[in-house]
Amino acid sequence: MFPKLPEELNELIVSCLDLDDRQTLTAVCCTNRLGRRLATPLMYRHVGATEHGKGNRDMLLCRTLLENPQLCQYVEKINLLHYSEGNPSDPSIKSDVSKLLLDLHTQTRLPFYQSFLEWLSLGCDVYVSKVMLMVLAYNAQVIHIRGNHQFLTWQKLLDTTIAAAVEARDTGATPPKLYGFTKIHTVKISNHLAQLLPDVRDLCVLLALPALQNLEIESLAASPDMHLGMESRGPSTVQSLVIRDCRAKADTLTGLFRLTPDLRRLSIRWSSRHDNYWRTDWRRIGRALTTLTPALEHLEFTHPIDDNFGVDQRESQGIASGNALAATLAPLGSLKSLKSLQTLILSTIALFGQHQTQDWPELDTVLPGSVEKLELLAKDIYLVGNDRLIVTDPYISRLQNFIIYNCQKDRWITKDGEGALPPKRPLRIFT
Repeated sequence: MFPKLPEELNELIVSCLDLDDRQTLTAVCCTNRLGRRLATPLMYRHVGATEHGKGNRDMLLCRTLLENPQLCQYVEKINLLHYSEGNPSDPSIKSDVSKLLLDLHTQTRLPFYQSFLEWLSLGCDVYVSKVMLMVLAYNAQVIHIRGNHQFLTWQKLLDTTIAAAVEARDTGATPPKLYGFTKIHTVKISNHLAQLLPDVRDLCVLLALPALQNLEIESLAASPDMHLGMESRGPSTVQSLVIRDCRAKADTLTGLFRLTPDLRRLSIRWSSRHDNYWRTDWRRIGRALTTLTPALEHLEFTHPIDDNFGVDQRESQGIASGNALAATLAPLGSLKSLKSLQTLILSTIALFGQHQTQDWPELDTVLPGSVEKLELLAKDIYLVGNDRLIVTDPYISRLQNFIIYNCQKDRWITKDGEGALPPKRPLRIFT
């Protein structure tokens, strides 16, 4: 660093560095004592692997934190990227970690340190190192899981470790720096070329985190069965749940909502447009939301936009056949009990069901007066007929923001008029 400059200027220079740029932070640490003192806390603010490499770097990081416990206080974000079983930890690293864990277990008698030792002796360091890292970084607030997520449910290790940490916190007999999890408020799960997608069972483990507020999942698989063990779990503190590619069905989601009574924001993007219209049991979801998540402020159900979808495909994809419509005709039902609801984004099928125009209920009979923004997705690509009449409902005039799109979101109607995106240029085919 620059020893002739005032220390506050050196601090300002270091604060501008990218926390994920490990090479630059390492270089600053190597300049002099001042650089090392200023850059070391930043070096460990974001830890964990963000790209694939050789060996289990999580275990190496655990050894560093165990040998230098003063570094644990700096960790705010943990990146967990799975390494294949073909890249085990160096035996010397695992031996060092085991000795340090034994000392910790002798001092604290916390049960999860003993569990870590037992599993490490069996060669299960890939999964154990991830859970161990979450324990050691007791000030961590954000967890980003990429790729393989199987450590979440593996041998119930994370489940039992969280429970033991919560018990230690409640009894107050152990210093907080000896167990983790108590400050984690945000968890994000990304696919990162993962072959298996997380399902509701994985989310249930994370919902047990005692300070969790935000949970974001890139993809959620359909659960293999309904015996998920959710009934025995207590309520979660989560307030925001975002699922970007949801394949879970209504009955599974209903079980999930039982664990989220404090939910303020729910954003679900189904895996296909059909799920957002005809393949979802909207009535079951509506009953669950109004009874289990009364504090909702933002409710959103959308679907992916298909760039190859055009007006010539309207009958095959834009409007379902009579047989498909026979399965789910009922809408969400009245949402008036959601007194705090401010933003509502969903399809017209979810809101009204498959009714004729004369049977559509007035919006103020199904929606609370607290709604400020209403965004609807009509079921076809033309945005004509019944869907155009929604804008004339008296409820719309009271909204701050209203828009109804066609299913491709390239045509729309608002309180001020309507519009459309310009037609796409046809693809050139070279022969």
